Amino acid sequence: MLKIVLFATLSFTLAFAFPNREQRIFNGRNALPGEVPYIASLRFWGTTHHFAGATLLNNRWVVTVAHPLIGRAGNSINIVVGTNMLNAGVVNRRSSAIRIHELFDQVTKRNDIACIQSATIITFTQFITPIPISPSFIENGIIGLISGWGATENSNGADSNSLRVANVETVPCNNNNDFTFTQHHMCAGSNLIPSPPIIAFLCTTDIGGPMVFNDQLIGIAAWIPVRCGSVADGYNRASSYRTWILGVIS
Repeated sequence: MLKIVLFATLSFTLAFAFPNREQRIFNGRNALPGEVPYIASLRFWGTTHHFAGATLLNNRWVVTVAHPLIGRAGNSINIVVGTNMLNAGVVNRRSSAIRIHELFDQVTKRNDIACIQSATIITFTQFITPIPISPSFIENGIIGLISGWGATENSNGADSNSLRVANVETVPCNNNNDFTFTQHHMCAGSNLIPSPPIIAFLCTTDIGGPMVFNDQLIGIAAWIPVRCGSVADGYNRASSYRTWILGVIS
């Protein structure tokens, strides 16, 4: 869900977003039909459980984060594209392969990137369109678009059926005892210092989803604070992994 939130207190403990945590994107609005034609919902094959977002890169591949895919068989994922509604998947494609970055570290979460291949071709429409990966290093102060599904305020933790979008600003990442940032990370939302503005931020099932600027993928949502929104959300820089991703999907 996207909700306007004004924080009075801070919590700087960071943790990685796993499916049993609170699931929300806060602030923003419902996406318009075809506004985010590159987003995909990832589900476990044979279920309707949405566990992460992904970004469509061509007619066979999506990119997401690695950590929810550890131990999963190559054909165990359902890639759903072409709809803003979780309960109305227009196109469902079973995966045929999962490629996790060879240097992914499950402890530090470095190189938390993976690509998933569809077993069959995905046909493009006005509602299903891939997006290119930005080659540029994104500086602070850029306003990007995030999108995803998550719990609504009154749904007791159930995912929102409607795709939501929000604009967020890239901000400095602050190192802490739980995580050390590198040049391959970027942060967005708010650093909440010295006082919090009205912000947008994401939680849990929005992991793996896109951050977009100038119609190019600039970030892959990868981690969140334990208390969603207490500090800026973390993204893997798409430009840092562009060469690796293109090598996988070409």
